[in-house]
Amino acid sequence: MQYGDLSAVCLYTYEHYLLLGQMNQRNTVDRRERFLRRYDYDNDTVIAADLNAADEDVTVDTVDGTAIVVIAHGDDREDEEFEFELPGPAASVDIENGVLTIGIHA
Repeated sequence: MQYGDLSAVCLYTYEHYLLLGQMNQRNTVDRRERFLRRYDYDNDTVIAADLNAADEDVTVDTVDGTAIVVIAHGDDREDEEFEFELPGPAASVDIENGVLTIGIHA
């Protein structure tokens, strides 16, 4: 993981901490060594994942409380697809510098 990739997420998270108050953080690592971080606030949750992929290669769909992520590879490898549960319907989805952020309002 490159530290610069999460700088925008950290700033976003810190700004929300200042605005929303208390924050709890949880980390998860998947089998591909991708980090998934969950930041819980009083009325909001932010999920951040370092996908290590170009923004244009990533497609994200959210259905109810599930996020489905597809990373397209231009070489001989098959596209990667994975999903994870969200604590509610997604209010916002953003991909910047290979970092996926999903905002959920309680």
